[in-house]
Amino acid sequence: MQRVLPKLVWWMNSFTRARGVDTLEPALLELPDGERVKKIVCSTALTFLLTESGKLFTLGANGYGQCGIGEEGVSVQPPTHVNIDGDEIVDIAAGYQHGLAVTKNGTVFSWGKGERGQLGFGTGNADAPQELIALKGKKIAKVGAGFNHSCAVSEDGELYLWGKLLNPKGKTESNGDQITPRLVRTSDAVKLFKCSQFHTTFITADDKIWLAGRTPSGRQEKNDFAHVASQMHTTPLQITNEQVVRTKDIVKIGKGVDKSSFVTADGRAFEWNFESGIHPVKELADLKVKSLESGFHYRLLLAQPKK
Repeated sequence: MQRVLPKLVWWMNSFTRARGVDTLEPALLELPDGERVKKIVCSTALTFLLTESGKLFTLGANGYGQCGIGEEGVSVQPPTHVNIDGDEIVDIAAGYQHGLAVTKNGTVFSWGKGERGQLGFGTGNADAPQELIALKGKKIAKVGAGFNHSCAVSEDGELYLWGKLLNPKGKTESNGDQITPRLVRTSDAVKLFKCSQFHTTFITADDKIWLAGRTPSGRQEKNDFAHVASQMHTTPLQITNEQVVRTKDIVKIGKGVDKSSFVTADGRAFEWNFESGIHPVKELADLKVKSLESGFHYRLLLAQPKK
């Protein structure tokens, strides 16, 4: 199985449901000869595959051009190569209906739905990858994407954010949307980051944990759910809690909807939300966790029992 898997990827029924066919079990999907999968990112009915050779393949729903193949309005299957000018691709990200890629020379490309500024060059859609001119020359190393926002981190740890309601000037400009990348002032260089659905969490080199983005519009209070107005943190909010977990021990950040997760080098798992702050995940105390992500009312983790 280990020999076969690099050429094959698992795909689920999100895509096939869009074509009127359900798959109740994973199926194997083959890529062109010689291509080995390096990274997979998924969104709603959308899958991006980055190969070891630096090529991008996409499949899934394409109503806004989010597959990046030069046309929109059709579903894409089998995996189709996305033509991106320049060097080999080193990182990819998938938002709800948009995509990002960064090449070896640090150039960022975006495509798909852009009405909230998530593509970084206005509010239009793009059915094929477009170079993000606002980041030209910034030597970007990594990219991330949430529901309707995007981020990028440069080789020297600069953080850029753009998309829905991320303009610090609020509704006076572009209805509050940040339609071009904005450099976020941080306490030090960014060393880890992860885009969740509506916020981005990052850790700086001075071992501080920060959040930028939207708070949830409601919260659980004992047995009742209280509806409260959501807030936007266009200026990063520090959420560090050294009494619970030493920031320098954290090696991975996981995404969520209204939460973020953290995994330490020794396999301990923590979560953060607006109600409880950073706290250990008690249900996982007997496991050595390698990765932890969450979605709408579920968690997905890679772990093994502690010896």
